[in-house]
Amino acid sequence: MKKNVLSLALALALSLGMFTMGALAASGTRTLEVTYKDIKLVIDGQEIVPKDAAGNVVEPFQANGTTYLPVRAIGEALGKEVSWDGSTNTVYVGQAAAAALPYQVNGADLYDGSKTDASFSVAGKAYKAGVVLRSYSSLSSWHGDFYDGSAIWNTEGRQSMTFSVGHVGSRQRNAKLYVALDGVSAGEYDLTWDGAPQTITVPLNGAANLKLTLVADTVQDNRNDANYESYGIYDIKLS
Repeated sequence: MKKNVLSLALALALSLGMFTMGALAASGTRTLEVTYKDIKLVIDGQEIVPKDAAGNVVEPFQANGTTYLPVRAIGEALGKEVSWDGSTNTVYVGQAAAAALPYQVNGADLYDGSKTDASFSVAGKAYKAGVVLRSYSSLSSWHGDFYDGSAIWNTEGRQSMTFSVGHVGSRQRNAKLYVALDGVSAGEYDLTWDGAPQTITVPLNGAANLKLTLVADTVQDNRNDANYESYGIYDIKLS
């Protein structure tokens, strides 16, 4: 069975319905002749019935030798969240790493997911995308180094930022996470090294940037490296 589909590119964007192994070469309206062949979708040996966000069955089809599949069904079958950013016409499957990377850091390690062997662990689970904030303070006679880990995100035009935070590493120090919008304090959160990770949503209130700063509890110790602590920021979503 063959059908003409008008405004295919717009339909794909609005419904998050279809994803192709290739890419549409240009934006705009095009007319394609598509073929429905009762295409079945099997992932890891299990047949999947593709559905859209409203629960309606979405049938895969072929056009010009390419098979188009519903991205939401594939993503969710693989355990990945699927989202649509209308401001950039972008479909995100899993972590939207590009949107989550801060533009300025101090005392922090960035993980953008590009290196398969680079990750950090929170509560026994590894994460490949996020930021690890490190706070160091020494009262020892050896040196007097101090810094608080921080990261700043561009957030202008977004409504909120949601992220998870949890302890990283073997040290056992509590900390506070301070939030600032455009340099003005917007709250603080107590972090405990032995507590469960927290999920935090910060209303942006029109701010152009958001800054997270980690300040660990001060512990006096004569060992040079004894007094720093790390917490990971991950599953970051700007919406």
